[in-house]
Amino acid sequence: MRILTIFALIAMLSTPLIGEEVDSEAITVQTGWTTEKAAFADTWAGPTSQYLADMDQAAKENAVIQLEWSGAPTEDMGYAEDLWNTGRFDESISLIEEIEEKLGDLAVATSYRNPIFTDNPKWADDVLVNSGGFNNRDVELIYGDNGHLFVLAEGDSSGYHRWFIYMSTDGGGTWAQTAVYSGSTNDINAVDGGEFPGYVYIAYNYDGAPTIGRLRRVFETNGAMDGGFGYVNAFTTTGNIQEVNFEPNRASWSEMYYSAICDLNVLHFFWTTDPTSWNGIATNTNNAERGLDMDYGWMSGSGHLIWISFINTADSLCARSLTGGPSWGVHNNIDDVHSASYFSTGIAQHGDTVLITFEDPSFDTRYRITYTDGGSWLVGTIDTDSSGAHDVTGRGNEGWQVSWATYTPGVVPEDVYHRTRTYASGAWSTPELVSEHDEFINYKTSIDYLGSAGAYGIAYINDNFDIYFDRLDWVPGVAEHTPVDDFSQFVTLAPNLTRSHVNLTIALSTEGMVKISMFDVTGRMVKNLMNETQPAGTYTLTIDNQNLAAGTYFVRVETSDGTTMKKMILIR
Repeated sequence: MRILTIFALIAMLSTPLIGEEVDSEAITVQTGWTTEKAAFADTWAGPTSQYLADMDQAAKENAVIQLEWSGAPTEDMGYAEDLWNTGRFDESISLIEEIEEKLGDLAVATSYRNPIFTDNPKWADDVLVNSGGFNNRDVELIYGDNGHLFVLAEGDSSGYHRWFIYMSTDGGGTWAQTAVYSGSTNDINAVDGGEFPGYVYIAYNYDGAPTIGRLRRVFETNGAMDGGFGYVNAFTTTGNIQEVNFEPNRASWSEMYYSAICDLNVLHFFWTTDPTSWNGIATNTNNAERGLDMDYGWMSGSGHLIWISFINTADSLCARSLTGGPSWGVHNNIDDVHSASYFSTGIAQHGDTVLITFEDPSFDTRYRITYTDGGSWLVGTIDTDSSGAHDVTGRGNEGWQVSWATYTPGVVPEDVYHRTRTYASGAWSTPELVSEHDEFINYKTSIDYLGSAGAYGIAYINDNFDIYFDRLDWVPGVAEHTPVDDFSQFVTLAPNLTRSHVNLTIALSTEGMVKISMFDVTGRMVKNLMNETQPAGTYTLTIDNQNLAAGTYFVRVETSDGTTMKKMILIR
């Protein structure tokens, strides 16, 4: 019996989330607006209607949409979603034009019936996460409780500001884009995310609703938007939101925490046991400016439920700690930091021990640590080589894990490094180089525990604004990132040791495009063997290697059934 690959299952699970039961021929749209307005709409297009109209036919058929604006969802928005999701794209776009003429710019959240795979034929190298075309400026690595990995990213292209969800089902070897949120012409001011059993939650804010902290979620099974959940207004602030942070309670999995900094320099905090209804707790903090981070850690030995770090208006490192009271522990002016607006903080908690990373005025990556729930703070150094872009986690019960980037102008590129040490006082490990690409030091790296001993992942943004991923438990070498999936069993390459010819046999379940390429150990393509439609069935391709030098090569096979890699050793 043919075994479905995990991404084939994803494709099945990613069927329309809205309007699945709608009879497209029975939809009657009643907007209540005048014929004159409808006629005007034919000559005017809002950013979201234009964005959808610009999609090619294949992209339209792959997209399941949900509309959003500054208020609650309207009946007409629901009609437009149903029209689109049942294949009546032109009618949907026309109605969305009318809605945008009446309500203003809309945003749109999109899931994909078939995830968009990242083309990533790389070995002995970091794995490319995103599929390109966007200037990413924010990245968050998230480990799902089902073992799937997620990257939440934010970026822009051609005037559209978006956040994206990328998912890996094989530990980070391959990635696919499963969902995207477009703020149209509105800037996305802030985004953050975290796991909760069954879902990955995304906290965000955009210019269309500048004072509202919003929440969406995607399924951990397939990375698709939860259409039933839609979008939730978690809270409204008095000022425009600049940064947000989301954190679950990993002990009980019963609560979620949502913090924000607005342009009035107020630090906001909210919590809930029901993601559709949030409760606020005043922090009495009116000097928070930037660099927001938050952590729920190991509660054993700690009187604090949550810790928040930030930089205040005087360029000083500060923290707040929440007890179960609730009341706040206040930790002001812990240290001086660098004044650059893009530098952040990182915080992690383990019992009564809390560590905060930051950049000092000399561009050194430093840390402050307390072993007494904030009673006193000691200082130490992570790196002194013009560094930044740091992140820290205490998850996994394996000590502190820190990622950061270094920068020496005109000498070396920005490199991403990793260090670890025990929770108690002790020496840090020797810095370990992680990246093989030039990291963009203005943008924070993201490190997270991946569910097993020694397994930590790091995501970062390079100078081309692309996102890369690496695991600390991957064994370096050519086969480090070779994708593995069930489709592999339907492709054979023999003989494994060869002096000239090899036979590649492929069994296809359906007709579709077949792309076959050969790469050397550096990831350089040496042969493009096939890129054409092939019928269902089993066939064999003979590959002539007489013009290649001895060594190790990889043959990559991409079909509608799946993608796999086969190693070939050529001897002379």
